[in-house]
Amino acid sequence: PMSTDGPGSSSFPVLVGARDALIQAGRVVRSVNGRDVLVLHHQGSLHALDLHCYRE
Repeated sequence: PMSTDGPGSSSFPVLVGARDALIQAGRVVRSVNGRDVLVLHHQGSLHALDLHCYRE
């Protein structure tokens, strides 16, 4: 699971796949509430990053 944080959103867990499958894949992109999110396995931990660039 991962949580989403951002302007105007609440933080809550979201199931993006089975832990073992995410670890085996190394990295995946999933859609979470209409946003593309990169989920990656690095040094024993799972991390999630919003793929949207907020800089203008």
